[in-house]
Amino acid sequence: MLVPENQTPNSFSDSMALPLISEGTRVRVVGILCDLALRRRLTSLGVRQDTEMQLLQQSRSGRAVVRIGFGRIALGPEIAQALRVVPLPERVETE
Repeated sequence: MLVPENQTPNSFSDSMALPLISEGTRVRVVGILCDLALRRRLTSLGVRQDTEMQLLQQSRSGRAVVRIGFGRIALGPEIAQALRVVPLPERVETE
């Protein structure tokens, strides 16, 4: 289990697993609890520490679809559970 080295205790301790987030919520990744091989795979997909994403869809089995930038990524339940995230404040639309 790897926890990012440069995490402050508060940001990681305030985090939660991605499956605990409501659909539509924007989040920031603050930790990835997995082995090095999976971390490299996630990095190649654009999922790394400090990545902002939006949870688009989630199933009861724990699978999730997230938006990162203009792309969408489907995550299996083990990967979704490994992502530790913190919710971001909602954006205020201005006219």
